[in-house]
Amino acid sequence: MTDTDTLTPPYGLQGAVEPGSTAVWGARFIVNQDGHVDLPHDRHKVVYSTPKDRDRLLDSLQAVYPLGKLHQRISQGLVEREIDTRVAADIILVENEDVRMVGNTNGSAGYFYVTAYLIP
Repeated sequence: MTDTDTLTPPYGLQGAVEPGSTAVWGARFIVNQDGHVDLPHDRHKVVYSTPKDRDRLLDSLQAVYPLGKLHQRISQGLVEREIDTRVAADIILVENEDVRMVGNTNGSAGYFYVTAYLIP
């Protein structure tokens, strides 16, 4: 993989990953404006260069936002209208020295696309 290669998560927010990232997690949550959040078991996936990169990303995400906490964060954002199901706007959910996580409904009125990746 070169510095200009970009991994693309199959379910996450397209175009959110910085070139050169070596591990990416993408998910498509089902949401509604009342705060309901669901992640079907077959709508998230990790794409990575090496198993070590995958493990580093997943460990970082687990430390910052375990899945239950991420569900709560998205639900709160919906209820408080920080996240609007009918308005496409990027929301930064996590940004630290290791990982960045961004989400967007893309104005879909029912989905919330999330991508997290190792910062190159």
